[in-house]
Amino acid sequence: MLLNNLLDALNLFSHSGQVPSLSKKLPNLKTALRKYILPNLPNYSFSAGDLEREKLEFCLEEVTVESFLLANPLKILSESCQALVSQGLLARHVERTTYRPALLQFQTWLLEQQQKEEEKSNNNGKYAPKTRYQKNIKKANQGRANYQKTQYALKESELTPQLCQELANLHLFCCGEYVPARQDQKMREKTFQNHRQRVLGVLGWLKNIQGETLDVLEIKKLADVRVIEQYISWGINTRGNTCGWAMGICDLALNIAKWQFCHESKRPQYRDIPIIEEIRMINNRLAKRYEEQKQAAKRSKRTEKEMTFAQCQEIVLYLRRCCAPKDSYGSPRSEMALARAWQRYLLVAILTYCPVRQRELREFELGRTLHRNRDGYCVSLQPEDNKTGDERCFMLSDLLPPIVVADLDQWIDVWLPKFRIATENLDNWLGFIGRREYKNQMELEQYLSHLQQQKEEILKAGNTEKAAQLEKRYQSGLRNYETQVQARRNFRENFLFVSTGSNIFETFGLPIKAGDLFSIVRSSVYTASAALAEQEHPLFKGIEPRKTNPHYFRNIAITHERRYGDPTKRKAFHKVLGNSEKIGDKDYNEMYPEEKTVDAKNWWQSETGSDSFKALTKIKKLLPSLTSRELIHLKQLLEQNLSLLV
Repeated sequence: MLLNNLLDALNLFSHSGQVPSLSKKLPNLKTALRKYILPNLPNYSFSAGDLEREKLEFCLEEVTVESFLLANPLKILSESCQALVSQGLLARHVERTTYRPALLQFQTWLLEQQQKEEEKSNNNGKYAPKTRYQKNIKKANQGRANYQKTQYALKESELTPQLCQELANLHLFCCGEYVPARQDQKMREKTFQNHRQRVLGVLGWLKNIQGETLDVLEIKKLADVRVIEQYISWGINTRGNTCGWAMGICDLALNIAKWQFCHESKRPQYRDIPIIEEIRMINNRLAKRYEEQKQAAKRSKRTEKEMTFAQCQEIVLYLRRCCAPKDSYGSPRSEMALARAWQRYLLVAILTYCPVRQRELREFELGRTLHRNRDGYCVSLQPEDNKTGDERCFMLSDLLPPIVVADLDQWIDVWLPKFRIATENLDNWLGFIGRREYKNQMELEQYLSHLQQQKEEILKAGNTEKAAQLEKRYQSGLRNYETQVQARRNFRENFLFVSTGSNIFETFGLPIKAGDLFSIVRSSVYTASAALAEQEHPLFKGIEPRKTNPHYFRNIAITHERRYGDPTKRKAFHKVLGNSEKIGDKDYNEMYPEEKTVDAKNWWQSETGSDSFKALTKIKKLLPSLTSRELIHLKQLLEQNLSLLV
């Protein structure tokens, strides 16, 4: 149904099944529209008399859905209510608990209806939206330092037998169940793997930057204060790393020093080992500087990454449309292209509604950390599966919208088996990746034979440059034999998400790496937000494309929860995320300073002395003496007069 105006939209919403028959949301929505939004709607001039009772419908009929959404009704509601709160005419909690939930649900529903209408006009969702615009993440990042191009870390293959033995000894000291001279608790395996990567970084710097040879490298050198300070100085000044990175190097040096000198220590926390105390002093200096850097980075990056929860929802809807079987020009898409689209969509959807840490998302493993039972999907994380080392368990299905849960079913039941089938033989593999020149092994052999003949003829003609180009295409085609075998060897069917590799598919089937997940999510959000802005979507009109990374979805979720959430659910919400409420406020809450101080008005006045508080206190004392019938009447009375509740 085409929604011509706000009256049509409200009537359809009331019969859509979105609002239970006994719910107060629909009356609250109408009150919010009549009292707070329509009188302040841009380009309209409704008076209080115009909006009374039956006259409200005539006003609603004048307002188009597009103008309503473009006006940002949530912002109008907030500003109107806050003005009344400051005058003492409205209780400060009424907006959040009464009007905002109803308006937010209505706005979300309106956006979904617009999406459905767009899909209907787009051949019922058979065609994916246009995804290529003038703006893309690569162009946006041009001119920024890219240190990935100059890797300096020592490769695993370069480790000498001596270095391998030292690493093994360090691992035993840090992670062994019982080490007599060790004063600390044993290290988690994941933490040691992070230290191992740092070891390779410092060793690589000594070899590739400082010019030392492999035969003189020792891990024990990494506890030398001079070496550590030189490496940290180079990393910060030359590579542009933060003090947070440097603190990780100090932590590595600290553990190596403990391993090296633990037998000499007679005092708790190795306080009698001078080199350990020196490293701690360096770390303390870096920690102070890192706090300053974090605040500065937070302010500068916020403008690039910040989104409202409603914008995140629209990103998810857009990425869902990108899973259509044909592209915007009507050409069929390969199964590989569709699989990548589905994975991008589900990754962003889960981060939007359940922003767990990126490592937890990457390591969702069917039958171990992710279970599918009769009630839906359950996430169960053991201490070794998460950063904080605690045990967590929650129903993922309760946090995701039903459509995302259904799409997750399709991903597991349809697409993951397709990955396995695709890697079984070369014909399946070539059909899956969808090369234009060949679809199966026979066509590939014919293609290679044709290239070989062309190359020989061109060489006879003396055109070596053209022959080199043909040889490159020949080797690319020949590589398909190798990549199919590699993909079959790599594929881990038990992981929920797997790498789909680049154009040569060298990592297809492996678990997704942290850097790859970062790139997938950020580029997906950037492309989607650019497309929605290009289409002049009400929530993205005039906004630069977003560069939101996986971890920033936690900021978005916690900020939204602080603004509009139910405080009684906050503890459980943070248990799902895997951090405390205190950390949520300190590191993730992006509310503006003025939002955090709204409740300071009349701070010297105690609500405990107000008439409403005294009345509620008396009611509570009477409750035990009331009969069940009297309690029902009291409940009805309170529901009819909301002012008693606040």
